[in-house]
Amino acid sequence: MKIILIVFLFIYALTSCNQHRKNDKAEIIANDSIIEINTDIEDDTGIPYDSLIDNISFVRLETKDECLIGNISQLISTDSLIFISDKEITKSIYCFNREGKFLYKVGKIGQGPGEYAGYYCYITMTPDKQQLVIMDYGKMIYYDLNGKFIKEEALVQTYSDCEFINEELICGYYFFGNPQITDNPTINVFRKDKTLEYTAFPTIATDNFDLWTQKPIRKFDNEVYFNAPFSQTFYKIRSSGISAAYHINIKNNGAPSIDKETDSRIYSERLNKVIYCEDFTILKDAAVFELRIPRGHGSPFLVYSFKTGDTYRCNMRTNNMLFYFHDIPIARDGDNTLVVPQVASNIIQAKDLMYNCPDISKKTLSKLYDNLTEDSNPTLFFFHIKTD
Repeated sequence: MKIILIVFLFIYALTSCNQHRKNDKAEIIANDSIIEINTDIEDDTGIPYDSLIDNISFVRLETKDECLIGNISQLISTDSLIFISDKEITKSIYCFNREGKFLYKVGKIGQGPGEYAGYYCYITMTPDKQQLVIMDYGKMIYYDLNGKFIKEEALVQTYSDCEFINEELICGYYFFGNPQITDNPTINVFRKDKTLEYTAFPTIATDNFDLWTQKPIRKFDNEVYFNAPFSQTFYKIRSSGISAAYHINIKNNGAPSIDKETDSRIYSERLNKVIYCEDFTILKDAAVFELRIPRGHGSPFLVYSFKTGDTYRCNMRTNNMLFYFHDIPIARDGDNTLVVPQVASNIIQAKDLMYNCPDISKKTLSKLYDNLTEDSNPTLFFFHIKTD
């Protein structure tokens, strides 16, 4: 693994050779308005699913030979379209309509115009939400919403995550950091002309530590957020710098601290013994923080209401077994909805549980299970957060 890492870092450094520097120092803006969220997950209080989520719907993605999905890495939705990236297995990007009907593939693997290498296949939208962009190996590939190739632009370097802050600024994240700058900063904000605006967050990677979280950079509507791996602080990334927005305090828990002596294997063992905040989604009217627990099924979460300033914790209790399919969301849909994909095997495994639940109609069960097989594409579940 170390040999592969060394080779990759060498390639990564080569892609950075044309980068122009403007400011190598981190720009962390002091923010007195950071929201502190406190919770004690070990007590027996909390609110049932039904009180925090007021609507559940789902969309079964059509299964055809030309759109077989191995694993959903990313999802982006518009009012009429759903874009799916599978960068791990099929290395493809698919477009479905809101009813789950397959429409087309976006681009393909190759070296020609409009083609991508398939190493990352990170997808995002332009700030005006009129074009889909694939952030791939050293370049950005633009397509219209019908899947037609428009143009390519070079990236400053290769990133695992990359988002537009605005029309001119782009934020890139790479766990092992920028090798051209002291401390190898993981966050690099740059202009389209490749001028580096600022950097932040030195890498925590060492010879003994190479663990990272799945999606540290997230874009919700027009705002870009960052959660450093295994940190309980969530930052907002702006053109002028970075400010802390939320901090989660979990009584007697939380992800362990990391230093230069931390070992990946030992750290993984520690993580499995604590409750920590694993992911987050910023909605229009609330912020949702997903907790990972070392025991049992389910994903408890916190909802911070922008309207009331109160925090509510889900205790995972419900009478409606459709909540069984709630897990770490992969995206936000619309204003206040979380999107959770579930593979067909998980849905089939829960069939008896669903059919024995009096709160689920026969029509809903038929829609969910008719002609469903182990080889079917994933189903997308939409959980609407109650904000009133």
